[in-house]
Order: sequence, then structure tokens, then C-alpha cells
Amino acid sequence: MGNGKLYLIKIFTVFFACGFGILFTSEVFAEIPVKVDAVGFFSHAPMRGTREAIVDACAKFGGQVALTFYDETKSEGQDFMRDKGLSGHIPMRLYVNGKNTFTLEGREVSFSDFVGRKWRAEDLERVIALIIEGVDASTAERPDESQNYSARLIGAAALIIVLSAICLIWSKKSKKKNKGEA
Repeated sequence: MGNGKLYLIKIFTVFFACGFGILFTSEVFAEIPVKVDAVGFFSHAPMRGTREAIVDACAKFGGQVALTFYDETKSEGQDFMRDKGLSGHIPMRLYVNGKNTFTLEGREVSFSDFVGRKWRAEDLERVIALIIEGVDASTAERPDESQNYSARLIGAAALIIVLSAICLIWSKKSKKKNKGEA
């Protein structure tokens, strides 16, 4: 087997491995599935229990939850409130992946005000768990995972085909160039 064919096989193997690496490891490098944003008067003593409940609920899921607190008395908290269309004094408003209200077991849960009034820490944990499981908490329906897998499979196959074609064309051009020099 000539050096050109051996080189082509090596290149193809590398691209083939990269394509399957993209296919099977994309889940590993995916974004954190749950983003929890809370805005309110968290620096005030009455909000300590609510803040602790939020922290504790999110901590149960480790690195799968990104938690951010915004103090409404500070500029970034006011910017966050403006972006959400909020104004005035609110004790607390919590957003899970951008949503504030969810339906859990037929009950509407609004993450507003102090823990224990309109919502419980268990409600927040349940919403986070549903999202991590891939269930839309507002409808309790699972997304069609086969479409996501198929799209990744098609993407990886397309990458392999394109890179293989490039290698093949490049190899043929190199072979013609080498014959011309000989």
C-alpha cells in the first residue's frame, strides 16, 4: 500500500472518530439544563428563609442547576426586573428557565412572594427534577428524544462525508501533482 493511501486512511480514521465523538459526547458538553433566577429583597432579614429554601432546593441537583440571585435594590436587580417587565416593590420573584408559573399535579404554582405562601420548596424541587428529566413542567409531556438523536446522527454523518470527500479530493490532487513531478 502506498504512502498516499495509508495517509488517506489515517485522515479518514481521525475524521470518523471526530464525527462519532461529536455524536456521542454532545450531551456531556451540553449547557446546564436548569437556570434559576431569583429577584427580590434578599438582603433583608425576612427573606433569609426564602433564600435558604431556594439554595437548598437547587443544591440537591448539584451542577445541573445554575442559580443567580438579583437584589432589587441594586442596579443589576433593577435591570433584571425591567427585562422581566416588573416594577415596584416585590418581596421575591423566581424564574426557572425563564418561567415563573408552572402546573404541578393540576395545581398552578407561582414562584412569587415568600416560601410557604404561594409555593413550597418541594414545588421548586419538583419543577427542577421534571426539567432535568426532559419533561415540560407545564404540560408534563416528554419531548421526542428520537428527533434530537436523529439530528445529531445526521449531523455527524454529514460531517464524516464532507471531511472524507475533502480528503479524497486532496489525495487525488496530491497524486496528480506527484505524477507530474516524476
